[in-house]
Amino acid sequence: MSMFKFKRGSNKSVWAQRRIDYEEFLKNEKIANKYTNRAYKRDYSFFKRAISIHFDSMGYVYDLIHGGDEDEFYDAFMRLGVKILHNSESIRHLINLGLYGSGWTIYRTLSFDVLMLWYLYFNPNLIKEWSKEKFNTYKDVDWRKKFSEKTIIDELNRRGKKYLFNFDYETDFRLYSKAAHPSYFGVRFFQNENGELSYLPSFSMKAGHLLLGRLIGVLPYSTQILLEKNKLEIEKNQVLGVMLEKYNKLMHELNDYGKCLVKFNKERLGAKNARDIVGT
Repeated sequence: MSMFKFKRGSNKSVWAQRRIDYEEFLKNEKIANKYTNRAYKRDYSFFKRAISIHFDSMGYVYDLIHGGDEDEFYDAFMRLGVKILHNSESIRHLINLGLYGSGWTIYRTLSFDVLMLWYLYFNPNLIKEWSKEKFNTYKDVDWRKKFSEKTIIDELNRRGKKYLFNFDYETDFRLYSKAAHPSYFGVRFFQNENGELSYLPSFSMKAGHLLLGRLIGVLPYSTQILLEKNKLEIEKNQVLGVMLEKYNKLMHELNDYGKCLVKFNKERLGAKNARDIVGT
């Protein structure tokens, strides 16, 4: 049961016909979970492979650090890698329960964690400064400028679009940021396929499929960064060699998966990107 409905060009709301309680909310989470597991079997197989290769990368770096490697980048890799892992699993659980709005908020954070890894890889001279951040550091205008989202995007865009994994500033930053803000527009991320605010969790093929596809697409990039850093060691390092084979195979299959996903979302669900989810 929905709470109210958004109308294009209008701020008016249509209220639900009845109230609900928490027990009914939990019941609907279970219903959404059942439909999700049925609908996304193939997608979840890709998710498992993508997050597994992220685990492989973290395991490799963990062994390096505990073996005495003092490379500052590896410390940053582990710290952001844990955050990427937790955020990815959080998004998956939210998709399972039909709670997509918060998933987009976390995805926005996840995207910049990966972009920050690329940024620190290309600017190792900034790692020490990045790692010394305190709560009040954000008040330092010079520091804030060095590590701002715009600075990161501009830097990676200058180096080549392949480092931005098809990241679109307007959609992946400005639009998804709305979901995290207490704005009227941001509430649109918490609506169902009928354009009604999701008073209860509900399965949405459109929202869930698009969000899961974006999550799967971004997960392998931490491994790409690690392989890029160690490209001269791959031929003589068996662990890296196996990792590269798994990565290449996954990316080849994800390329085909991504094309099918875009076509399916556009032709069958009418969703090219998240703008179609929020009706704008």
